[in-house]
Amino acid sequence: MTITLPETTVPTSAVAAIDCATAVQRLWDYLDAELDASHMAEVEAHLRGCSECGPHFAFARKLAEQIAASRTAVEPCEALHERVVAALAAEGFRRARPGTFDPPRV
Repeated sequence: MTITLPETTVPTSAVAAIDCATAVQRLWDYLDAELDASHMAEVEAHLRGCSECGPHFAFARKLAEQIAASRTAVEPCEALHERVVAALAAEGFRRARPGTFDPPRV
């Protein structure tokens, strides 16, 4: 099984080696591109050299793609928004600016 990895901008000499447990711990953040550049590079380097982790990452990437493809657009529900705003106001929250609330003062 082949996985395609993005090109890293971190020099190979600056990439720390990580073990499988660390790579798997970073799996979803890596797939969501939520790691900083050095951690992304560490995971990428690990995947290039580890025959055991590649299939796990390929499966997770495919799963994430399938989930993303199955999502449907949902129209915002104005009635729900109004109920949430009313509930927050009833609990003492006040609008700081449109779309935000400050907690009640104690």
